[in-house]
Amino acid sequence: MIKYIIPMLLLSTSILANDVKVLKYEQTKNNLMDNDAYFLVGSDRGSYIVNSWSVSKSKAWSGKGEPDLSVGQAINTAETYLKNNKLLLKRIDLNLSINNSRDIIWYYTLSFVKDLYNPRATIHDVVILTSGEIVEPWR
Repeated sequence: MIKYIIPMLLLSTSILANDVKVLKYEQTKNNLMDNDAYFLVGSDRGSYIVNSWSVSKSKAWSGKGEPDLSVGQAINTAETYLKNNKLLLKRIDLNLSINNSRDIIWYYTLSFVKDLYNPRATIHDVVILTSGEIVEPWR
């Protein structure tokens, strides 16, 4: 089941796919790189960007103790999103991003490959906020 939720003024897409919430940044004439967006990471697939208003501040991890989304939960969420059980986890990182309003969000970057022993294997990255939403790359 896929649901599309498009806020009338803020034109970003939030999709529910396989019970995983997916955030997708969309650029429009009125929203040319939101000055208060979080830039998470860049990759071959594009830049991972999150609009500040799409992040739940009440679910934000403070950076102390354990995040609400554990490493194991992040891996399970990424595997559900990728729908490919032949991919193997190569790397997982926990990072933070700060927007212009000095708000902080934390996110995991998970990298999967088909062959751990092949240094040229195609890498499939998944970016997940510690609140559980997956961020789709934007080009």
